[in-house]
Amino acid sequence: MRALGWILVVTCALAGPAGADEPLLVAAFPLSGDADVAEYLPGLNQSLRAQIRKSSAHLLLTQEKLGENMLMAPAENLAFCAGEAGCIADMGGEAGVALILYGDVKWSFDHSKLLFHLVLVDVAQRAQAAEKFDQVAPGQATDRIAGLVREILGIPEPIPPPPKPAPPAVATATPAPEKPTKPEEPALGDSPGRPTAARPVSNSVTGHAPPPAPAFWENPWTWTAAGVGLASLAAATGLGVRSQQRQDDAARLAATGHHPTAKKRLTEAEDFALGANVLFGLGGAGLATAVVLVVLDLTAEPDAIQPGLACNRMGCGASLSLRF
Repeated sequence: MRALGWILVVTCALAGPAGADEPLLVAAFPLSGDADVAEYLPGLNQSLRAQIRKSSAHLLLTQEKLGENMLMAPAENLAFCAGEAGCIADMGGEAGVALILYGDVKWSFDHSKLLFHLVLVDVAQRAQAAEKFDQVAPGQATDRIAGLVREILGIPEPIPPPPKPAPPAVATATPAPEKPTKPEEPALGDSPGRPTAARPVSNSVTGHAPPPAPAFWENPWTWTAAGVGLASLAAATGLGVRSQQRQDDAARLAATGHHPTAKKRLTEAEDFALGANVLFGLGGAGLATAVVLVVLDLTAEPDAIQPGLACNRMGCGASLSLRF
């Protein structure tokens, strides 16, 4: 009997306390947030759950199992408890949960960073076990929420993979010695001992072909002239319409006896008409210049159009030289 007792004592000592290596069951509520952060919540919740699954010391309770023991949805129950740790602990008690993790996400005041708030509740103690705050840029939010989960649950940092070995150096072949070249034989008609005349080098090897003449749709001067012409004609048309309106108003006011106002309207009509005539002339000149440039681009040699800019003490002036 004494021997049997010692065997039981040794067996219990080797076995250790029951359940010492069992992982803690964790219920992770989905992170909450308003409509402004709704696009980030699915990725953040996925990263949060994935980090808990990687831990060997914790076991994640599925949302379906958590919802089986509640009358309302988990998010509604969480809102009903209004942050009271004892109330939140009651939600995981029947499911055998050891820890409850919940939190929320919102924008910073300048909409440049996401603000995180995580809370960990100890179900057995019915009290808050830990709390974490942080703020990061949206592009770093997924990695940071995983780091906060590790910090609040005490999960060690992942070990980075070892660096890959450098590829072996490739031996380069030694170049073969160059063979001596034979001197050039004189060409037919060249006398030995007399210097040979330099032969012309083909333009296709060392020469540069002249640049092609720009097409009319590539010439900026053509588009500038056409743009000025069209804009001037459009403005002239508008001034002409306003001039005619002022003339009609002047005639109507003169017929009703309002001669001072009619004279004022007639003066305005003359001013508008003068501006319209000037702009019509400028628009016609711009379009005519564009037509001339199109013809030159289609028929002239390269570099036939040479714009220039000259400056002196009196000021600067632009010039356009045409060669045809």
